[in-house]
Amino acid sequence: MFAGASTMLMLALQWGGTTYAWGSAVTIGLFCGSAASLTAYVAWSWNRGDESLIPPVLLKQRVVIACFFLTLFMIGSALMLSYWLPVYFQAVLGQSPIGSGVSMLPNILASVVFSIAGGIIISKVGYYLPQAVIGTALLTVATGLCSTFDPYTSTGKWVGYQFLAGVGRGLMQQVPYTAIPHSCSQQMIPIAMSFMVLGQYIGGSIFLALSNVVFSSSLESLLRVYAPKADAATVTAAGASAADMRTFIPAEQLTGVIKAYSLSIDRVFYLGTGSAAAMFLATFFTGWIDTRGQKDKHESVPDESSSPKEKA
Repeated sequence: MFAGASTMLMLALQWGGTTYAWGSAVTIGLFCGSAASLTAYVAWSWNRGDESLIPPVLLKQRVVIACFFLTLFMIGSALMLSYWLPVYFQAVLGQSPIGSGVSMLPNILASVVFSIAGGIIISKVGYYLPQAVIGTALLTVATGLCSTFDPYTSTGKWVGYQFLAGVGRGLMQQVPYTAIPHSCSQQMIPIAMSFMVLGQYIGGSIFLALSNVVFSSSLESLLRVYAPKADAATVTAAGASAADMRTFIPAEQLTGVIKAYSLSIDRVFYLGTGSAAAMFLATFFTGWIDTRGQKDKHESVPDESSSPKEKA
């Protein structure tokens, strides 16, 4: 039931506005079918109780729910940057695929380095909430700044904004994996972690589909403004490759097409900024827990499996 709900939702988001109109019977039917399947799954899970795939008792734990949405919005925001920045570099700035990969290094390297540093900081400080707030705030600001990109953005800006986004994502990447083990019982940790990973897959699927919808609809409308003589089908068929765009699109229309591409990508980053802002709000529900204190408490508990003779 859950798989059916997810499949129908993805099809509705992918087909809506492109293959079928948003108000068509197919699109509306897919949305209604998805909602009905999800409702049936929730009812079945509630009826099964603790034997269901997602026990209802898990949904009553505030930290677990917060981490679910934290990872959902984190993956959504991260994938939109990782997917659409190369499109910007190739289609708007005219870089090659290899060049766009090199241009992504500030984002990738900052994320890796500060993810490691973030884990070390949490182990030393003990509290993950301040780091999560700072990281999500930086990611929100950086994603918003990325929405200002245009064909004339300087190298320093797109390097700096990417680096800031990588720092923010790296700082909070370890937070949900730290919060859940320190807020759940030992029996619930595997289920809670699986539930959190489910949020990652849902976030990635939904936000990538939404970003494609935003880009496609924006590009179609903006082409009428900046390149009215350009054929939308030809522009779409050319793809994001700089070489293909500059081969298939006439020179007199190329400037307007690039402008439409740039503004369409900016609108996608608006969605990414909203996702990062929602992630920022979710961090405040992850709890104020001293992970060092809990570790010391577990270490101080005597081993009950030893016999009185062994203790003597």
